Amino acid sequence: MAFRPEEFLEFAAKIHAEPALQSPAGVRTAVSRCYYFALLTAASLLSRSGEELDRSDDVHETVARTLSRGSKGTWRELGDDLADMNDLRIAADLDAESKIGIDTLAHALAIARMFRDDLVRCLGH
Repeated sequence: MAFRPEEFLEFAAKIHAEPALQSPAGVRTAVSRCYYFALLTAASLLSRSGEELDRSDDVHETVARTLSRGSKGTWRELGDDLADMNDLRIAADLDAESKIGIDTLAHALAIARMFRDDLVRCLGH
């Protein structure tokens, strides 16, 4: 059975909802999973919509490039949202000094959910 990217979003929402899981590592991991949910969902929906994604390239760059070159304004907005989530992911994963807390996770979840809804509306899946 193929992995469902939605599981990343469900995981992040669970961390957000359960204070016992809100350790610094838990919150940072959940923020990162919001980004990967968006990235994998975008890659899947773009492929199903007929977009050629070069899998030999860096998937982060490929999806961002595909969204940013889209002819519709919504695509560029999706690219911006993905970039914002990637910035949060980098801070959560790679910057031990950054202040990543429950508010950051709430923000990441909101962006991820909006991204999903806009992506589905834009690509029709």
